[in-house]
Amino acid sequence: KILVFLADQGYRKDALTETVAAIGNKTMGRILNDLIRQREHKSAVTLLSLMGELDMGDFADLEGRVNTLLFLATEGYSPNSLQTIIQKLDEEELRLVFNESGDLQTRSANEKELLAFCARIHGSTFVKGAHSFIFPAARRGDTVTLEFFFERCNVSTEAIDEKFHQTALSHAAEYGQIMAVKYLLGIGASVEARDKNGRTALWWAVREGKKEVVIELISSDAVVGADMIETCRRFGRNDIAQLLNRAPLGSLPI
Repeated sequence: KILVFLADQGYRKDALTETVAAIGNKTMGRILNDLIRQREHKSAVTLLSLMGELDMGDFADLEGRVNTLLFLATEGYSPNSLQTIIQKLDEEELRLVFNESGDLQTRSANEKELLAFCARIHGSTFVKGAHSFIFPAARRGDTVTLEFFFERCNVSTEAIDEKFHQTALSHAAEYGQIMAVKYLLGIGASVEARDKNGRTALWWAVREGKKEVVIELISSDAVVGADMIETCRRFGRNDIAQLLNRAPLGSLPI
């Protein structure tokens, strides 16, 4: 903290850099990590400016390495340069990589690239953390987030939530998010994927009265079930019932 104070007061940077080098980057790395954990980011930025080339191995085994990883990404370090830390992350830490950074649309390009890099390294373990973003994004119609995870991170469109086993398409249909529905159908999401109760995206759209989504799903050959027509009658949705009744006979169950 004395070094940071002197730097902030305009003390000769070359002298401070020599002091940091004499102490050693391993020790300074632990100090930097502590500042980040304590959320003293201004001091961490100052200290980082005094340190030479970082050895990411100095951070890989430290407690709180997720915060250090995100801090360094924010400061412009490329995901490739942070690979040593990324490889050490466990499932819970991958979840923190998402949750500590806030909404995807507020993140920098470097932070997004960091997530994509995590996906390439950790595969299915990464996907579990991605779920906390994918399904809420489908419900609010956030196609930017959906595109990022499904196309840049190669998350499968058949990924399901833990509670009801609904896909992103099912969530989007339930909430009437027509643009998200069109996007997901466009990248190959299965219109007949069923949740743990056997319900499809069309069933959810019918139940919630999302007429525009019902039309889109029927045009994509979604199977119409007799229970869907009965649901319309129960809720007084005659307009949607008429759409279902006009569906090809081959899509009606025998």
